[in-house]
Amino acid sequence: MIIILFLLLVGFYWSITFLLIFKLVRRRGHETSLAEIFMLSALALGVEIVIITEGLSLFSAITEMNVRAGWSIAFVFTAGVSIRSVLNQANILPKLLQEIRAEINKLLKSGWALKLIVGILILQAAVLLAIIFIYPIPNDYDSMTYHLARIIYWDQQGNLAHFASHDLRQITFPPFAEYALLNARFLMGSDSVTRLIQWFSMVVAMIGVTEITKKLGGNSLQRAMSALLTASIPMGIMQATTTQNDYVLAAWTVCLVVFGLATLQNISNPWSVGAVGVALGLMMLTKGTGYIYALPFGIWFIYRMLRTFGWQ
Repeated sequence: MIIILFLLLVGFYWSITFLLIFKLVRRRGHETSLAEIFMLSALALGVEIVIITEGLSLFSAITEMNVRAGWSIAFVFTAGVSIRSVLNQANILPKLLQEIRAEINKLLKSGWALKLIVGILILQAAVLLAIIFIYPIPNDYDSMTYHLARIIYWDQQGNLAHFASHDLRQITFPPFAEYALLNARFLMGSDSVTRLIQWFSMVVAMIGVTEITKKLGGNSLQRAMSALLTASIPMGIMQATTTQNDYVLAAWTVCLVVFGLATLQNISNPWSVGAVGVALGLMMLTKGTGYIYALPFGIWFIYRMLRTFGWQ
């Protein structure tokens, strides 16, 4: 019951963040899809995790009570701004619901193949979520010796400073995924929801891949197939129920590509330009291989930007 309440609160917080970003983006008149707004909300959540964790660490104040207080302040602020936005612009919520209904109606009117693929994706996500609930504590080697272990030390000393460790990964590897684990653990009061971080990252990655396919000219069926191929990666299926960080990195990498393509289409959109920088920063803060994955995309984006401006 407590886990269900936790998920409802997280879902509500994501919803009001989504609504706020939708309002800010559309007020400027930028053409941004619902999938892109979903990924912008994920990036915003990632930035909040960094700010709260690093901010408390500055004062050696990383405790369960302080983390909960930090998120309570963020929750109240975001809810207040979202409610005020709805009151000041009465058509914003109906407009959002109208766009969501349009996407659902488009799916309902599609062919059986598209419906089947979407059904398989939803079923897979539900099964993986059920596994997390049934077996809440991870038992893979990396989680027990590295990912979860380092957050116990942070909890013990109240900050993110280095500590004596026989496993150098705990004090040298990029820490964003563990920041998220730390916050989830403190908010829930146990490790039972820590594996949701990778699961949510899987969802972000699948939605992002469909948007990449769309920007490259793919139709609805091709977008669904790209999501299915992403969801069927064996290592991805295994990692979606662990506390490792590969799917977290994958989510930020997909965000980088999505908003990189959006920037190439419209460089005057500050949301896509800013999202590229945020996604790149979160990649670097999540895993060392982020540098390797970002390099070819960065070279290609620079080349395309030069071509776009006519620099042969």
